[in-house]
Amino acid sequence: MSKSIGYLKLLSIAFLVVFFLCGCTKLYVNSNYNEKYDTVQLHPQATEKSTTITLYYGISGEDYIVPVTKEVVYSDAPPNDFFAVRELIKSETEAGLINYINPNTEVVTLGISNDTVSVCLSEDILMVPATEDSNWQMDESKVKEVMRQRKMAVYCIVNTLTEFAPYTRVQIYIDQKNNNSDEMRVSRGTLGFVGDGLEMQTLEALPRDNSCVLTPANTVKLALKYLGANQAESFFAQLEQVSAGMNAQEFSTKFSVQKMMLGDYYVHDNYTVSGDGSAVVMIDYAIRMGSVISEYKSIPVRLRLSGYRYYIDGSFANTVLRG
Repeated sequence: MSKSIGYLKLLSIAFLVVFFLCGCTKLYVNSNYNEKYDTVQLHPQATEKSTTITLYYGISGEDYIVPVTKEVVYSDAPPNDFFAVRELIKSETEAGLINYINPNTEVVTLGISNDTVSVCLSEDILMVPATEDSNWQMDESKVKEVMRQRKMAVYCIVNTLTEFAPYTRVQIYIDQKNNNSDEMRVSRGTLGFVGDGLEMQTLEALPRDNSCVLTPANTVKLALKYLGANQAESFFAQLEQVSAGMNAQEFSTKFSVQKMMLGDYYVHDNYTVSGDGSAVVMIDYAIRMGSVISEYKSIPVRLRLSGYRYYIDGSFANTVLRG
């Protein structure tokens, strides 16, 4: 136990040096690191107030993350960034959501410098679900999945922390004490940023990334991607089933019988969201039926928020079939 405390002190000193050199104004240290995690610390029972925080989780079967608003109670100061990232790691997810972050991951320290949050995590962060296969490093497809999940875990953290103003960037460090290393910085490739030739570079402070969030616009893009690939079932999964008036198989049959193909399409990034949870996204697209191509401009696609994500109004399936 004394060794653990001594190690934490050394690590905290190292962080203090780094953070204050960078103009750090605040530093949180997890004094319980290496000790049993106590959920009572996160949820005081003597509650007087409640508020909400927004956490980001993966969504089953897709390369997107979604915001989930959770109500938390507190007695003194409201939940802060340190609280949020620990809650993100430890909280259970509902059906359809994925927490890519290993629940054993600890937040060792968290520092704030202007608009940047620097967080040091235990190396458990690298043990994403796909690493449960002990031979994953021997299979190229499994390596690819591990890298994907690590990157998704990173952006769940980045987008969660940047929900707190005025933070716009997050610098992630990893405590590598088990590798007998005092180096806290980590390469881009280690955390899943691969394929761009920059894998060996040190991971920089990352800005919020909305391109990986399943917004209304990205929901429509996802549906059209599946439609263009003739994956009717995956396309239909993005629709509100009740209002569709048909199932995926019926849609696929009608689409094939009419010899329809989705041509070029463009989804406008600007969309409107109403207070009742509905949204409207404008799209341009072309449908090919045999040798005839029909083009449509500024077509509204309506969506509704259900649970943690948006679904496209099922009537869109009939809009497509009308060509």
